Amino acid sequence: VVFKPATLTPATAVRIVEIFAEAGVPPGVLNLVLGSGSEAGDEIINHPAVKAVSFTGSNEVGIRLYEEVSRRGAKVQCEMGGKNPVIILEDADLDLAVESTAQGAFGSSGQRCTATSRAVV
Repeated sequence: VVFKPATLTPATAVRIVEIFAEAGVPPGVLNLVLGSGSEAGDEIINHPAVKAVSFTGSNEVGIRLYEEVSRRGAKVQCEMGGKNPVIILEDADLDLAVESTAQGAFGSSGQRCTATSRAVV
C-alpha cells in the first residue's frame, strides 16, 4: 500500500504509519510518500505497478485523476465534494434528527467531503 496524504497534513500521516508499525505491520506493507499531489501524486497514479487508486478530495482533481488512471485500466475510487442531504421524515424522532443533522453538518468543523450540506424536512 502506498499512502500519499494531503500536502497540508503530513504529520497526521506520519503518525498513522507509526501506529501501523507499532501494531506489527511489517516494513514495506504500508509505504508513506510525502509531497505535492502534482509531483508525488502524479508519479504514483501513473506508475504501471499501481493497480488501484483511492482518492479523497476536490471534484476538479478527482475527475482528472479518474480519467488518467482509468485510461490505463487500473481501478479508481473517488470520494469528492458534493451536496449531501439528510432527509427527515414526519415520523422521525425530531430531537435525534436535529442532533444528528447538526453533527453531520458541523462535526469536524464541516470540513468533511461527506458533511451534511442541506436538510429536507
